[in-house]
Amino acid sequence: MVNALLGLILLLALVNIVCLVVLLYRISRTSGGNAEQAVREELRQGREESAQAARDLREEVSQALKSASDTTIRTIGEMALLQRSQLVDALGELKSLTEISQTQLGALRA
Repeated sequence: MVNALLGLILLLALVNIVCLVVLLYRISRTSGGNAEQAVREELRQGREESAQAARDLREEVSQALKSASDTTIRTIGEMALLQRSQLVDALGELKSLTEISQTQLGALRA
């Protein structure tokens, strides 16, 4: 029983070695015999893709910040106009109260 298992393991190891040789042969044939060059090319492509993705992300973040900045500026401008309107109204009320006070003070003196 043990001998059969050892024989099976040996057979599987030989099949594995044959598969690896065939795989290495195919890789060397498809890459022109230079697997190292193929790996370098893949790494270069990966770096280029990462650089492009980073560039796109920076552009997207920049546009989002610009949009937020524009919205903030517009909102602050609208708030300033509203405050100015409220200030003009309050100033009108104050002038009206001052005139009423002056009239009543004049009536008390007379």
